Amino acid sequence: MVRLFLLICCLGVVMKVQCQEQQTKVETLLELSKTHDVISLTAETFKKYVVDQSRQYIIVVFFSSYMYKSQCPGCQALEPIFNEIAYSYKALGHTKPKDQNENKAKPVFFAFLDYGQETQIIYQKFGFSNIPNIYVSTKSFTEETTSYSIDRSKLWEYRDGQEITSNKILDFINKKTERDVTIQKSLLQTILPISIVLTILILIFALVYFIKHNFTSPKLWWFGCTIIYITCMAGVVYDIIHSSSLIGTNPQTGEDEFIAQGPRSQYILEGFLMSFLISLGSLGLILLNSTANYKNSWLMRLIGIFSIALILYSIYQVSFAYKNKVSWYTPSFDPPSHYKKGGLIADQGNSF
Repeated sequence: MVRLFLLICCLGVVMKVQCQEQQTKVETLLELSKTHDVISLTAETFKKYVVDQSRQYIIVVFFSSYMYKSQCPGCQALEPIFNEIAYSYKALGHTKPKDQNENKAKPVFFAFLDYGQETQIIYQKFGFSNIPNIYVSTKSFTEETTSYSIDRSKLWEYRDGQEITSNKILDFINKKTERDVTIQKSLLQTILPISIVLTILILIFALVYFIKHNFTSPKLWWFGCTIIYITCMAGVVYDIIHSSSLIGTNPQTGEDEFIAQGPRSQYILEGFLMSFLISLGSLGLILLNSTANYKNSWLMRLIGIFSIALILYSIYQVSFAYKNKVSWYTPSFDPPSHYKKGGLIADQGNSF
């Protein structure tokens, strides 16, 4: 009897600890979801919140890559859809736990696992041959040496050329989470298109009025050409082709990221910022060249110093951005030696 009593006590303690652990996990994820509809996971947090036992919630994981996003049409198409669905679940209160113990009562969280050096083993254990992918984890699973023992019916895998639509992805997630969620538009998404149209109309009328009265002004033409130059330098064609986002999100910290990682990708704001900085340096050169026209020596020196400061600031900021993208990717564009070998396709044109 004593042994039985002790066994029951031990089981009670274990169950209490598990319940506390479950509650802690839910509270942590709930807190994270308040600031981000999609929670960024690392290899460590993936194991803790997705793989390990003791949890009473559903977590939908989006497997993709920031680094290869520009080369992955599926990633570009699925990311905004996934974010929209995550927002819809959150807006309708599905991230909050209910009183019942049924599957429908479990809170649903959305997460993102970026493909990288630390997380590639996770991708391998899932058996992914492509990205992007989505896994609706309704319960924890065991981890084998080379694989995970998952329910593959809850795994959505991308196939080359596959059509990705909001309705299809939402239906898949709804079925696996046993919900009936519909897409919810945020207030910003509702107001933004109207605001943009009104702003464009106002700007057009203002521009027409201004041009009508200043059409022959050299300053107007200079300003117009400068705007066109900055816009073209910003890589708008690249942004349109690759559906670049305004800014990105750092996969490690979950914070906003303004400089895209890798030499073959960029954010919209990053492109315009770099274009502006390059133009700023050019303006410095123009001002420096014009110093000889000033008769006042002090004014000439002041403008000269200001011009040099502009040039140096421009070079510093552009170099900083380049180094953040890739260590060897500098304004001098001196790639590693293995990039320069072989034909045009092999060296990506860098031998020019």
